[in-house]
Amino acid sequence: MKDRVFLSIMSFVAVMTLALSVLLLIASVPTDVKKSDDDSIETVSLYFDKDWFDFDISVGDVKAHSGDDFIRMLYSSITTPRFGVSDPVIDSLVDVLQERMIGMTDVEKANALLDFVFMNTWFKTDEELFGCLEYVQYPSETLFFGKGDCEDLSLLLYTLYKKTGLDAVLIHCNNHQSVGVAVDTKGESVSFRGKDYIVADPTSSLKVGGYALKDVWFVDEADDPMAIHVLRLLIVIVQLIIGFCIFNEWRCSS
Repeated sequence: MKDRVFLSIMSFVAVMTLALSVLLLIASVPTDVKKSDDDSIETVSLYFDKDWFDFDISVGDVKAHSGDDFIRMLYSSITTPRFGVSDPVIDSLVDVLQERMIGMTDVEKANALLDFVFMNTWFKTDEELFGCLEYVQYPSETLFFGKGDCEDLSLLLYTLYKKTGLDAVLIHCNNHQSVGVAVDTKGESVSFRGKDYIVADPTSSLKVGGYALKDVWFVDEADDPMAIHVLRLLIVIVQLIIGFCIFNEWRCSS
């Protein structure tokens, strides 16, 4: 009887571990913004470098992601390529921003984009916006709604940094998320793969390097190669096989 109970518990743990690994792998798959049948266009005014400009965004694009709500509620999903997605909205915005940043140094670009995100978004918790503890928005959604929590604002800034040619990382802290950008300036920084990244926090009006982080947990990128995620899944499978073999041997010996 005891063996059956133990076997049931081990089997349940094994299945749940495998299911979670598969779910995280699915969340890692990049997705494209698909245009819905709704061709309506809304115009939002965005502030950049003391100038206002109109920006067209399709409401259909924003609503196209409604089918992956469960994955959005996984905090870890923000670290995957799925949410660093390239879509027509962000690509169009980057084209405009690139034109306005001609002649700027990397430090000036980093500060300009940080200011852009801070000036065009309001910090709101996921509970206030969506009625749940965690809900990751795509960068274009954060841009459209103009609201988001630290993960949403950081992912938007991170994406803009990457697409404008700046090397950036996501910084995970205790109850907070921020961004690091590899530019040559002094200030608060984190280390990742042998390189220093200056902190750029989109929830603060401070310049790059001026925001002091506390309790940094780890640093990573949202566009690691798919091979890494496949490798993680294979490692889990190998661990489950080894665990089953050990258990089977123990059960036979007893």
